[in-house]
Amino acid sequence: YREEDIKSVSLILKKLHNSPVVFFNNIDYFQEIRSYIEIIKSYNLDFPQFYGNYIQKLFEYEKEITIDNSLKVPCHNDPNIMNFIKTSEGFKIIDFEYSANGDYYWDLAYFSSNAKLNIKQDHSLLSAYFNIENPDNHKKFFLYKPITQMMSAIWARMQIALGNTIIKKEAL
Repeated sequence: YREEDIKSVSLILKKLHNSPVVFFNNIDYFQEIRSYIEIIKSYNLDFPQFYGNYIQKLFEYEKEITIDNSLKVPCHNDPNIMNFIKTSEGFKIIDFEYSANGDYYWDLAYFSSNAKLNIKQDHSLLSAYFNIENPDNHKKFFLYKPITQMMSAIWARMQIALGNTIIKKEAL
């Protein structure tokens, strides 16, 4: 990805996060993951054996990065690369199906993970968002990255449980 595109996406997310919009619902990312796991279990679909260690580690971070509802901002919650369209006026963000008030670090980490940004690109994303040169002190961002990946994998597993034939089992 070009650095200017990464910066543009960062600024679009920042604009959303700073907007006066207040969604009707707040999201708790860890509770969302728990609900996906319960749906999967209710369909008697197992997880691959190695998931257990990752899921356990994921919940160890919960207390460290969960925020109070009063600090939540409007979030897209699914800012994957397919939800950004480049137009002659710049990037536009689409598909607000999962939008809710949440943690802005989630949107940044989700985009980074989905776009497979490297550390230099992560720094460009964070530098543009926070308007600083050296964005090293963003622990939540780096903790959220693997959590967003795990949530996506659990979501895909849930889609299989629900009979969504678009998801390929081999991808899991």
